[in-house]
Amino acid sequence: MEKDESIAVTTGAMVDETAPDEKLKKLRDLKNHHHWDPNLPEDVAEELVEALHTSDKRTQEVIAQELLENSPYPEVRSAVSNIDEGGSVNTIRAWVIGLLFATIGSSLNMLFSMRQPYIVIPSYIAQVVAYPVGKAWEAWMPDYTFNFFGYKAELNPGVFTKKEHTIAVIMANATFGGGAAYATDVLLAQRAFYVQNFGWGFEILMCISTQMMGFGMAGFFTRFLVQPSAMIWPSTLINTSLFTALHDRTKPDPESVAGWKIGKYQMFLCAMIGSFCWYWFPGYIAPFLSVFAWVTWIKPQNVVINQLFGGVTGLSLIPMTFDWTQISGFNFSPLIAPWYAISNTMIAPTHKRL
Repeated sequence: MEKDESIAVTTGAMVDETAPDEKLKKLRDLKNHHHWDPNLPEDVAEELVEALHTSDKRTQEVIAQELLENSPYPEVRSAVSNIDEGGSVNTIRAWVIGLLFATIGSSLNMLFSMRQPYIVIPSYIAQVVAYPVGKAWEAWMPDYTFNFFGYKAELNPGVFTKKEHTIAVIMANATFGGGAAYATDVLLAQRAFYVQNFGWGFEILMCISTQMMGFGMAGFFTRFLVQPSAMIWPSTLINTSLFTALHDRTKPDPESVAGWKIGKYQMFLCAMIGSFCWYWFPGYIAPFLSVFAWVTWIKPQNVVINQLFGGVTGLSLIPMTFDWTQISGFNFSPLIAPWYAISNTMIAPTHKRL
């Protein structure tokens, strides 16, 4: 059987002449676990079947190393490293940066939740901004060591590591990764429509209690929805890929990437600068690009046309926009989720209009 070399993962480990029964058992469990997995590449499934049915012990060992030492999904392998890159994580720098962005991000998301269109500041913003802050701390903070409740802490532990960056972003993501707390919608409705104000103590306790319920349910379902390798979360892959782009400056091999010469870091800078420059047009210079209801330009005062094609005043039957905030305001970025998930979301408004 011809194999796709792009799927195989070379570990560099020595291959034994006999395949241990432990690895064969794990391969059987892997096959049973991914039996109905639509995301598993066909080549990986074929390699898995070959490893379980071949009598060649060397082939079994090689395939076992390929499938057990790394993720069977190419999307995950390209975004998540399977080795420990070292470096410190529990540092004063990581705690300060993480708590700082958790506070600022939560405040901004609460403010923007009352804006139209609704803007969500995701954890990617904290991830991008935390990197230059961490590098500035690395360059300018003095190398000072002190004792903190018996713990020897360094004000500047050296290079701003990927682990420090990750733990800071985890703090930010836990506080405002999904936007403002859902309970704030209830509190705003109470004040605006029902003229109810139970005081700041009630509001704080309501937000904390509802958020804790969410964290508790997340922890309860972790073994079912997070730990199994078949549970792919595309939004998390964006975070891990960005971590690699910011901290790994190696250039790609042009022969293996169709002649591409710039690295992930340079590509990210180009995309970020381009996005920053373009948003000035739909945001401030030419706001009509945000809701491009060109049909209403024919007869702006016509009530029927406005009710049918108006972006703000009607049903927007021909929805067009050149504003990324309009596209990602409610369903987040369509570049993250796979096509079948996006199409499933599109079915709902289509049926609603029919």
